[in-house]
Amino acid sequence: MQGLTRHEYDEKLQEFSYNEIPEERQHPLRLFFRKFIGTVSFVIELSIIIALAIGKVVEASVMFSLLMLNAVISFAQEYKAERVVALLKSRISINAQVLREGIWTIKPAREIVPSDIVKIMLGNVVPADVRILEGDTLIDQSTITGESIPVEKRVGDILYAGSFVVRGEVFAEVIATGSRTYFGKTAQLLHLPRVRLIIEDITLSVSRFLVILSTIFMAIIVVHFALTNVTLADALPILLSLLIASIPVALPAMSAVALSIGALQLARQGVIVKKFNAVEAAAMMEIACLDKTGTITENRLAISDVLVLNSKYTKTDVLQYATLASEQVTLDPIDKMIRDHLQRLNIPQREGVTVKQFKPFDPHTKRAEATILEKGISIIVAKGAPQVFFPTPEERRSQSVLEINERLAHEGNRVLAITLKINDNTDLVGLLVFRDPPREDSGSLISKLRALGIRVMMITGDNVAVARSIATQVGIEGPVVKIKDIPNFPQPDVLPILETSVGIAEVVPEDKYRIIDILQSTGHHIVGMTGDGVNDAPALRKAEVGIAVNHATDVARSSAEIILTQEGIQSIVNLVSSGRVIYRRIITWILNKIIKTFEIVFSVSLATLILGQMILTSVQMLLILFLYDFVTIAISVDNVSPSPVPEKWNLRKMILLPVLLGVANLVEFFLAFGIGAIYFGLSAAEIQSFAFYLIFIAGLMNLLVIRERSHFWKSRPVPILLAILVTDFVGGTIIASTGFLMAPLPLPFIVFLLLFEVVFVFLLNDYIKIKIETFDKNEKKPLILK
Repeated sequence: MQGLTRHEYDEKLQEFSYNEIPEERQHPLRLFFRKFIGTVSFVIELSIIIALAIGKVVEASVMFSLLMLNAVISFAQEYKAERVVALLKSRISINAQVLREGIWTIKPAREIVPSDIVKIMLGNVVPADVRILEGDTLIDQSTITGESIPVEKRVGDILYAGSFVVRGEVFAEVIATGSRTYFGKTAQLLHLPRVRLIIEDITLSVSRFLVILSTIFMAIIVVHFALTNVTLADALPILLSLLIASIPVALPAMSAVALSIGALQLARQGVIVKKFNAVEAAAMMEIACLDKTGTITENRLAISDVLVLNSKYTKTDVLQYATLASEQVTLDPIDKMIRDHLQRLNIPQREGVTVKQFKPFDPHTKRAEATILEKGISIIVAKGAPQVFFPTPEERRSQSVLEINERLAHEGNRVLAITLKINDNTDLVGLLVFRDPPREDSGSLISKLRALGIRVMMITGDNVAVARSIATQVGIEGPVVKIKDIPNFPQPDVLPILETSVGIAEVVPEDKYRIIDILQSTGHHIVGMTGDGVNDAPALRKAEVGIAVNHATDVARSSAEIILTQEGIQSIVNLVSSGRVIYRRIITWILNKIIKTFEIVFSVSLATLILGQMILTSVQMLLILFLYDFVTIAISVDNVSPSPVPEKWNLRKMILLPVLLGVANLVEFFLAFGIGAIYFGLSAAEIQSFAFYLIFIAGLMNLLVIRERSHFWKSRPVPILLAILVTDFVGGTIIASTGFLMAPLPLPFIVFLLLFEVVFVFLLNDYIKIKIETFDKNEKKPLILK
């Protein structure tokens, strides 16, 4: 064998490209300019055009700055996340031994091409689909098929990319690479469209709600101006100011900051977030579909019991003889399982025994044998499935053994028989009962997920007996069904079966994808899926929360939105909790924005209709918004408690609290405004300063009320939010008292407004909030965030 020449390799590389699944990548500039596309961005851009058209350069500059700030923050965080994932992939790349021009060299697996000759040894990951030319091997295909028992492969057989060599050494020819491999169909499923970002829906809904309400008020003002002969040139500044105040300008930026900070915190806990929307989806996740092999279980065989079937022997004898019938240097999971079990129990090797001959597991005889010499007696020790030694239940003894084997198999176990052959007599020494055990943290994880209101569903390619046994061990109680028992009825008819089952057995990749699709499209559930193998990739891609566990294949990592870099799946609980904290921070911002729209847009509109003049100039309104943005973006790191149940996005219920508080603020505004205009006898210029400070202070105090679902004093803002609040308060007070961009407001009026807002916001508004939050008595849950 000579392998490919350099020229042949270059031609193959040109024809087939690199040995990797192509990923969609966008140029950074294109990614950046996409931040200027969307409903919110379009409204801001329209406002800038209107401002420039009427000569409002200052207003246009401020709006452009806010737009650019949002775009830069969103782009920077997304680009940084992509770089983190790229770095992660570079660290998990694999190499291969390749024959080129008669010389064996080590090359990155991505540089393998069809017709290459590769050497695959014990412990290697198969780098591509290959056909064996020389040698035989035992292959672990669990990452592809989900089956934890290895498969024997010989000359002419095909090894699939991603499988793992546990015994033997072969020379093989590469027959397919990248998406052209045998499981290329699975890889192509990865190109299905991703689900829409949740934050996009939230932003769009809130923007529409606020813009529609503001448009109604603006239309009333336009009619009022038309009846009072106000020119279009005079009306445009007012309409522009209202439009600016109604747009949730900082929402995308605040969301980006909240999500990026959450992603960085999760990264420190071993959770890599590829797409920010997965964090939000985790907050809403209702069903967690957990792949059994490698996720709930360890993907490692372990002995659970030793049954002695001959009174002449003990459990120690059974284990010692089983060790003699096992290879000493191998990654064969069964042999390794036996050696590890003896070591864990501190059982020594059998003394006075000489191994004369060893025959590794033969797929034809279905057994492994060792010929030993013990006390001068030649003994053949064999291990294999009970049915290999007792193919027919003709004898009472064999009948009993097969019944035991069947009972254990029904309980989800696998069984090895250990026999001794002396002369022509074969004695059954005992049975080794083993299984792929659950991870130590699986039970606690599932309990925590249930405590968070998430329903757990186990999905596996194993039979129902194994699935039920594992489910019971980790606390998943309920019906486990075969995928064949779920008919191809219309999805609405299948949904009740899925919603009442806690486990689905005997599934294949297409089944996993179908299960998640039904739960999403018909049940309208937010679904999470964990997995580690190629067979999990389509479902990981389809799920809103696709989670690749530690040591997952490259295809699984590429498909998932979340990558775990630490052993176990406890990190999923951290993901859900962090997602709910981030979601509540975003909801707090939205509630605060709706209240501020009432404070600014509606109060200014109504006051304009009553007084016939604007009580705030465009610059003053922009100044309030500018000061607010620094505070509201700081909400992205505020102290909030995660919801005990999955979050639900419900616009109708969510607007009830801010609308009622907004109405209360309108009443408070006109009460204070009336006192200022009538009792204090303010001038027209002072009225604008009075209105500026009144709206500004009310906004800061309402934020302290709305950030806490209980009484506002129950939790303290994080230091940075508190510092910005104090800075804003001092800055706004200085602006109003010194008369920057407005008439100076006398100190007594400032003191009056502070006392007025403390009474009405911290006492009355907080009382209204508590009553609304506990209004839904029947479900015993907060009305706003269920």
